[in-house]
Amino acid sequence: MYDLTVAVPVFNGDAELDGTLMNVRRQSAVDFSIVVYDNASTDRTPEIVARHAREDSRIRHVRHDTNIGLVSNFITAVRDTRSEFIAWHAVDDLWSDNYVPELRELLRADPSAVLAVPGQIVESTVAGRTKRRPIPFPRRRFTPRLARALHLMEKSRSAWLYGMWRRDFLLDAYERVLNDYPVVYVHDTLVVLPALLRCAVTGTEAATFTQRVGEQKMYDLPATAAGRREVFAAFTRFCREEIDRTGHSAAAKALLKAYVVKFADKRCMRLTDLARWSVAERYGLQSRGLSEYAEPRHRANE
Repeated sequence: MYDLTVAVPVFNGDAELDGTLMNVRRQSAVDFSIVVYDNASTDRTPEIVARHAREDSRIRHVRHDTNIGLVSNFITAVRDTRSEFIAWHAVDDLWSDNYVPELRELLRADPSAVLAVPGQIVESTVAGRTKRRPIPFPRRRFTPRLARALHLMEKSRSAWLYGMWRRDFLLDAYERVLNDYPVVYVHDTLVVLPALLRCAVTGTEAATFTQRVGEQKMYDLPATAAGRREVFAAFTRFCREEIDRTGHSAAAKALLKAYVVKFADKRCMRLTDLARWSVAERYGLQSRGLSEYAEPRHRANE
């Protein structure tokens, strides 16, 4: 059995799926499994997967009879695999050809690391711009553990979810998020958080991950200010509980918890927006970013 599974979650992705599977297949390392998790697609997805599977014996097709939701499809991949490492490949993203060997070697070489991340390239399909985001790692040898954790919380990217993980750590972290955080919105940040707090992230600029980003919406959020305050509170509560689970000293935990509100202000929602929405709701006023960005809950789960 291979020590790495590349999971490709997809729902009606026939426009990009052929290119995605070719992107995975042409990796310079070939000793890994490829599993497509098809969320009851109604387009040509099954046909495309079947053709690639005939050409490449590493590919397996897992098709759900009904749409189980985006998050359930993602976590099913982690629950199913027994390989030591796992990485998701979204159908609209792109890996450099050395992605697998570079990141896997980092995890193999460092047993304390649970997540390996590449250099990130962001392509905006709305603005038509491309931006390179270097890996913001402090120099470990000269940086205290608490400072590294704070630095990672400040500089990390939610897209690190698509790095390469130790499967067991990822499963534990993801299950805690599903149990303790009520919405899909920014849940990727919370899945990554346990690795940040433990300074268990490694990375290399030699491999790259290109993320194609379209219009950003606040999916799966309540349409009321009160509901959004509850989401913010759940986000900060999860962060503080996760800090308690770490091996940091009591003093370090206190400092990390003090930083949580700033972390949530940046990664969950702005406190100024919460205040503006609350005032508008109280006095019956219109407020940009409230009801018009609250999408039906099922949209985020496709």
